[in-house]
Amino acid sequence: MKKVAILVFNNFTHDSRVLREGISLQNAGYDVQIVALHEGDLPKREIKDGLAVERLALRSRFLPKSIFWQIFKWLELFILIAAKYRKVDYFHVCDVLPLPMAVWTKRLFNKKIKIIYDAHELEFMKNTASASYGKLIAWLEDKHLRKADAIITVTELIADEYANHYGIQRPNVIHNFPYLKSPQKKDHFRKRFGIRADQKIVIYQGTIAPNRGCEQLVEAFKDMPDNFVLVFLGYGPFWDKISKLSEGMKNVFMHEAVSMDVLLDYTASADVGAYSVVNTNLSHDFSLGNKIFEYLMSGLPIISADLRGARSFLKEDFTVFVNDFSAASMLKAMQHFEQEDEQKRKEAISAFMKINNWNEEEKKLIRIYQNA
Repeated sequence: MKKVAILVFNNFTHDSRVLREGISLQNAGYDVQIVALHEGDLPKREIKDGLAVERLALRSRFLPKSIFWQIFKWLELFILIAAKYRKVDYFHVCDVLPLPMAVWTKRLFNKKIKIIYDAHELEFMKNTASASYGKLIAWLEDKHLRKADAIITVTELIADEYANHYGIQRPNVIHNFPYLKSPQKKDHFRKRFGIRADQKIVIYQGTIAPNRGCEQLVEAFKDMPDNFVLVFLGYGPFWDKISKLSEGMKNVFMHEAVSMDVLLDYTASADVGAYSVVNTNLSHDFSLGNKIFEYLMSGLPIISADLRGARSFLKEDFTVFVNDFSAASMLKAMQHFEQEDEQKRKEAISAFMKINNWNEEEKKLIRIYQNA
């Protein structure tokens, strides 16, 4: 049985794409290990949805976050990965930061390792904490991605940009589609928050972070009529900021993240999904986030920022594109949905997701491994 180490530069608590990829590979007969970072009271080892997870604890974790000190953290992580996983058959590398570690482990210790580089966004153009850090990320990718045996990314536009920017063969596209299923509308939010039956629920789902439009959504709902409410479902560095910003508002609610096995039942408890990414760079402009497809699999129409990625993929049968998330734009979009034939819209969403789902997408992933 061939061994796969999936390297992620996070704690692996809510990474739905990586979870799906790991399950698909394991079901196809690969021995899969998720390798993540340890933090807080998370278990260092666990079985998550049938997948073995090891979170590596870095002694250097408490060093400052400047680029100089990050180098020591990366070196320590490289040593741990090389020591523990140099005998695997595949490194499945998620994003840039683990890529040099996989390349140098292969170069120094085991030249038979196949490297699958899985870029979850347009890495060389994404937002970073500082311009110098962004340049470092771009440099690391430029120096190492050609060493990969296969490259995967998440949208057609991003694949085209990678091919043009680096002069490489066009990467494979594996979208962030969920599994095909029919979630049940259980009214989780109405029961939890006492939301009335006559109130329409707009949901923002996923990471609550900068440049996701979370603040704009809260500001819009300060001026929305009483029959519309907003629910944030997720986690992230802006949780406290959004909680404080919405404090005292009777039409904005915060719900902590839920496990992937029940997520879509929660999503289906809303009426409309908001995709409010702020167009600050090409990576955002080309994006097609997980939440888009989770909304659709749950039968929800979408109010989306007018981004090239969303515009190229989503159909106006179930999407309203807006230039901003002001109260006026949100209200106009909601009224549009109310005036449409709801049954016709549901049929359009259902037909779309029968084609665009993980049950189909995972077949492409397995072929990539077989041909690497």
